[in-house]
Amino acid sequence: MAVRTLRRLQGVTYWVINDRDEIREFINSNVKREWERDNKEDGIDSRKDDWLLSLPKREWRLRILEIAKVRLNPSMMARRTFVMELKRRSEEMRRSMSEYYAVIWPLVVRGEDYELKDGYCRFTALKGMGATKVMAYVGVL
Repeated sequence: MAVRTLRRLQGVTYWVINDRDEIREFINSNVKREWERDNKEDGIDSRKDDWLLSLPKREWRLRILEIAKVRLNPSMMARRTFVMELKRRSEEMRRSMSEYYAVIWPLVVRGEDYELKDGYCRFTALKGMGATKVMAYVGVL
């Protein structure tokens, strides 16, 4: 099991994994399963998903990023239902982080173009709180 530590950035507490190999294991097991479930719900064959196929080849690092560098996937943001649900959920998360000091996981970002791959709710909540920096697991080929 990965060793997790708490780190704070701009008043927000994150659960982080620092070791590259442990981050890789976390992404390729826990987070990958979530993406596979999402694909199944969307009718997408995970065996043909370029992102999922690239995961085993990626090197992962915990980084602090300028929030302005993180790009949202245009096809995700074009989904009306997703955006409406995101707004509701991110407001709840923002409130939990502000009022109850909820601890969050870092975002997951593709290193080639800084596209956000996981953490839309966290990202939106952080942005709504005025964060200028975020912790992220950045994966590069």
